[in-house]
Amino acid sequence: MRSLKRTLSVIVSRKASLIGLVIVILFILTAIFAPLIMPYSPTKAEPANKLADPSMQHLLGTDHMGRDILSRIISGSRITLEIAIVSVLIAGLIGCILGLTAGYFGGAVDSVIMRITDAMTCIPKMALAMALTFALGRGTFSLMMAIGLSSIPGYVRLIRGQVLSIRNYDYIQAQTIIGTKKIKVLLSEILPNCISPLIVYATTNLGASIITESSLSFIGCGVQAPNAAWGSMVEDGFSLIRVYPYLSIFPGVAILIVVLAFNMLGDGLRDALDPRISKSL
Repeated sequence: MRSLKRTLSVIVSRKASLIGLVIVILFILTAIFAPLIMPYSPTKAEPANKLADPSMQHLLGTDHMGRDILSRIISGSRITLEIAIVSVLIAGLIGCILGLTAGYFGGAVDSVIMRITDAMTCIPKMALAMALTFALGRGTFSLMMAIGLSSIPGYVRLIRGQVLSIRNYDYIQAQTIIGTKKIKVLLSEILPNCISPLIVYATTNLGASIITESSLSFIGCGVQAPNAAWGSMVEDGFSLIRVYPYLSIFPGVAILIVVLAFNMLGDGLRDALDPRISKSL
């Protein structure tokens, strides 16, 4: 509880981190209560109202099918949040297991895991996520898996680096000498020391996952119609951007603000949870 209060106090004391936290909370609340706050159906087409300019009736205007843009952005926030959270959980869980195993056991196990990780790292993340999307098939769950699997290398490298440092501590060596089971040492002694950097990395990775999801939706590999997704909304208005720029600008701004907020919050968490920085505060 004390560490939580201290973390919050550090975040609140930094304007950028506080702004990021407020935006993230608003984003999460919007996603949770999306069905209650959407003024119109995000999927119902109304040809009579197509390409309407922003007005009191439609605050952000309507798209080429007459769908309310504000409602679609609110609806898209829920899909975006679901995909980002699940993909980060997939990457974090698998990456933690592989990183812990590679760092603690070393030897041939470490070599095999890191060579596979290096091979995945050689492929650009977007290209890898796109290939996985095609391999797994279209659908929201496939998109979550593709983004999650393509993000694993970062987690493996992070956790492995932490373990290589922690396993040489005296109290870890003492546990090994007295015959404590390796799995117990990993879970009760080493893993807790990896939580802080993992939280920071996962927070910033949420923003990266949103960018990846939006990029895949923009090129038609992500969330499929008629569901609203910020990336596909940007693509829908791209051909009309000179005449109706708001079709792409509004969802694009939503992506920018949310991703920036996660990055600012991640910076604040790093300052609060990194002991080397904490001591100077």
